[in-house]
Amino acid sequence: MKKYLFVLFIVFFFLHITPLAAQQNDDMESAYIKNFLILKIYSHFLGYKVVYWTSRMDTASIYIPMKWFAGVERKAVLVYGRDASYPYLSVIWINNKISHIKIYAYEDTNHYTWGVLPDSPDLESRFNDETIELTF
Repeated sequence: MKKYLFVLFIVFFFLHITPLAAQQNDDMESAYIKNFLILKIYSHFLGYKVVYWTSRMDTASIYIPMKWFAGVERKAVLVYGRDASYPYLSVIWINNKISHIKIYAYEDTNHYTWGVLPDSPDLESRFNDETIELTF
């Protein structure tokens, strides 16, 4: 009798866990990751302007607000290092919306890939955008 109850418990356990695992996989099927080589990272107190290469070997730029780097559920991370592949940008889309951005940058801010973004009147509007559009 104990064996029968144990087998019944295992069967019910797997029947309840399988739908939960299937729900989690649905979100991951719509995830997409793309890396971009970075030409220059401009720092500013409002955020970072990143100039990167597109797949057509053109340059494009994005403005990432500083608030994306703060908080528990931050959308952006700045990773410092000295790897030969640095600097590059990883963007993760989930359900066709940017979920996370990782900037892999040289730890030495005197490196030629770092710069300082001068103040201009339109910077505040560029850094206040809630959504970021990237050019492939």
